[in-house]
Amino acid sequence: MSYAFISHSSEDKALAEQLAQSLEKERVWFDVWDLNTGDLIPRKLAESIYDSKWFILLASQKAMESRWVRYELNIAIMNWIQDNEYRIIVSRIDDCQVHPELSPFLYVDCPGQPNRAIDEIVKLILAEGGGIVKPAWSKKSQIVNRFKEIAAIEDVTNEGMNFILLWGLYGIGKTVLGERAASQVFNSHVSRFPLTRTHDLLRLSLELSARAKRQLPPPFASDEELLTQSVDSINQLIDNGYIVFFDDIEQILDEEGKFPDFVTLLLEKCHHSREYNIPILLASTRYPNLLPSLKRLSHKSIIEFYYT
Repeated sequence: MSYAFISHSSEDKALAEQLAQSLEKERVWFDVWDLNTGDLIPRKLAESIYDSKWFILLASQKAMESRWVRYELNIAIMNWIQDNEYRIIVSRIDDCQVHPELSPFLYVDCPGQPNRAIDEIVKLILAEGGGIVKPAWSKKSQIVNRFKEIAAIEDVTNEGMNFILLWGLYGIGKTVLGERAASQVFNSHVSRFPLTRTHDLLRLSLELSARAKRQLPPPFASDEELLTQSVDSINQLIDNGYIVFFDDIEQILDEEGKFPDFVTLLLEKCHHSREYNIPILLASTRYPNLLPSLKRLSHKSIIEFYYT
């Protein structure tokens, strides 16, 4: 039988259990009932989300801060992208700020009214035929087109942007948006560098140099030499008509959202080395702490613009 997966913070467990009881046990996956001693929790959660028909997020301030909720939500978004029949229901139960990319799923908005929120969720799940109303928006346009964001980037092309940050949940189209902005706004190609946990200054310098078709840094080069080589390679790529796009930067952030020192130094050198007429793009599923010397010009949807 199709069932709903309830995602919640530990502080909202009592409300989640009330919802689970209202939906009946066979219609819901609830951690208190369905996790067994010895289960590998991440695997069990992923399997249960993939096997569910509905994903219900009880959105509260604590839930928005929870790493487990973020983990579950990312899996649900991936499932939603792959399965046209999959449904995500976000229910705001306090005055938390719901990420703009979750707004299409905000079917129930009852801050401070938890009992009403439960009633509304149950009505959706137990509607005639066992389904819920499909949203009127197109999944493809939500992920791919991004017309408003492209227009927002066009609006600031003459503002001297050093960096454009694209951030949001996995699968919402940050990479596609970066590629489209490069071609449609800046008439450039993209030179994309997906970052991983194994990246260090040497590896990044080698990748940048190879992409720019420059001589590779010498063996045992100092950090200062590697930084200079990296900045020169970025400038070379820009001069050759490319936008440099550092993608997946959440992979290198620490728990506080800070960059490794070598990335901070690289970005500082980049924005001090020249006046860019083409910005550097950054994309992340986590919000990073950017350089203190950068000023945020504006914020629109998943985009933030920074200048010196």
